[in-house]
Amino acid sequence: MMVYKMSNQQIAADLLRRASDALSSATTVPCAASTTGFSTPRPVSEINENLRNIFAPYSQPRNAARFPNPRRGNGRGRAMEPVSYWTHRFCLLASTSGDSVPTRDERKRLYDAGLGDKKINFCKDSDPAYFRTKLEESFPKLKSGGGFELLRSGISSRVFLERIRMPHGGYTSAYLADESNLGQAVCYIRPIQRDLDLSAITDCQEVQVDAQKEECLTCGQMIAVGMLRKHDDCEECPSPSKRRSQTTICQYACTTDNADKPAASKK
Repeated sequence: MMVYKMSNQQIAADLLRRASDALSSATTVPCAASTTGFSTPRPVSEINENLRNIFAPYSQPRNAARFPNPRRGNGRGRAMEPVSYWTHRFCLLASTSGDSVPTRDERKRLYDAGLGDKKINFCKDSDPAYFRTKLEESFPKLKSGGGFELLRSGISSRVFLERIRMPHGGYTSAYLADESNLGQAVCYIRPIQRDLDLSAITDCQEVQVDAQKEECLTCGQMIAVGMLRKHDDCEECPSPSKRRSQTTICQYACTTDNADKPAASKK
């Protein structure tokens, strides 16, 4: 027996024909007689239910099984929770005894040392280890401080800092965002055991492994953009004053021909 596969047009025509039959049966087939002796028409809800049953196999999108809705869960009865982020401004202090908001000159010195103000973006969660790791990624010198505590400017004074109470287990991004009294104020980070190094960060220390690079037009090496101006001082790529002047082909040919000619005899 041969089985023919129906085309989309044939399927659509068959659905329309069945829908038409369902609608016509609503007016031709009488329902149970009422107490008055007259037949009552079929209710509209029953007609709609028949239509839904007809089109039910074709109402689901083709890619619904391949791309499930994330809000409906992972198929095991649990809905996926949306990820929430929290961005805030932090300022890392250098002294373990710092108790006041740094001045403009102090902020400049902190910035040159890789400390000072930075905006950090967190996933809002309750993991103290994650919070500490994010801070140390933004402020690498914080690792040498022997722990840290968080402060904010006082409510009665904008100059002096007051400590933010640390919850049991340590600071977390969820705690600072929702439970602490931080609000929109700058969050100051103060080392506990050791003052942080205030020496200025050099260009070599600022260069990252994935920094944008540019090819040196002299030696052909790929150099970080931040190091291009100092690249002339290295031995592999001599500075412009030490580079040999380039000789064109015409100049080289003329020089070679003159060298091959015998010297003219003196009269």
